[in-house]
Amino acid sequence: MSSRSVRWWKLSEKSWQLRSKKKISVVGCINRDTVIRPGSPTLHGYGGILYNVFGLSALLGSGVEIVPMCNLGRDAAAPVLSLTSAYTNILTDQIRVVATRNNHCTMKYRRSGERSETFAGFVPSISYGQLESALDSDIALVNFISGRDVTLKTLKRFRELFTEMIYLDFHTLSLGLREGGSRFLRRPEKWREYIECCDFLQMNAREFSLLSGKQPVESDIVGFYDSHVRLTGKALLVTLGKEGAAMVDVRRGRARVSFTRPSSLPTVIDTTGAGDLFAAGFCAGLVSGESLEACLKLAVKSGTQGCTIIHPQDFAGR
Repeated sequence: MSSRSVRWWKLSEKSWQLRSKKKISVVGCINRDTVIRPGSPTLHGYGGILYNVFGLSALLGSGVEIVPMCNLGRDAAAPVLSLTSAYTNILTDQIRVVATRNNHCTMKYRRSGERSETFAGFVPSISYGQLESALDSDIALVNFISGRDVTLKTLKRFRELFTEMIYLDFHTLSLGLREGGSRFLRRPEKWREYIECCDFLQMNAREFSLLSGKQPVESDIVGFYDSHVRLTGKALLVTLGKEGAAMVDVRRGRARVSFTRPSSLPTVIDTTGAGDLFAAGFCAGLVSGESLEACLKLAVKSGTQGCTIIHPQDFAGR
């Protein structure tokens, strides 16, 4: 047995002796958000992985520990910790307060529904030393919020030692940053290496087209899965807005695609965080032992409900 294997076995044995509940670690950043919509009051709050965290908290109850793992700017520490401390299944010991100012994302929507983003302030990337505490998790949900949440080197090392499921939301890996903080869509140079680090890969239709050069229709989604996901991952998930989502996985040796639409379309209040709540729904299904088809349905339902809330903690009241 290699030294790495021995070390992991000792970590695993110790953690399972101490922990009886299942555990989901949520890796990423917590943003301070400003949302500007035409004809509506400007909204201020905190988002990023808080959408994942509050979504999981509401869906899973007391049987699962939800552990947000992030660096948080000192200016955001008091309000964020006040929000999370009210929930007994959210453990905050892996939120590390740092001296820098917290990330701040300003999202400005047009009447068409399209939005522009401006990003300011970067907390440091999560170190491997911090990620080690997630090695005893049942699921690691890695959500790229700033794009610099965790480095590729650190993620690869974690993938090498982590024996359970990694769910990765590609999200802002697809966004570059101009001088002045405005974000723009671009294909990251090492995108293939990132997606090799996960079992379940989530992206939206725009991100799918960016990476594949194609539209998210059945044949092209399956083709992308076969070419880039199948060798190292279990499933590809492509969110499609009001059309729901598509999932590709292998059944009886063949890649098959499933489409799930929302059972109803509610009045949309704010789409910010809908993809994060989709991920929360899917991971809640996984940790509960549901089939992948059931996980997809729960993810679509959670993402759809996310369009009816303003702040991530509001999901807990649903």
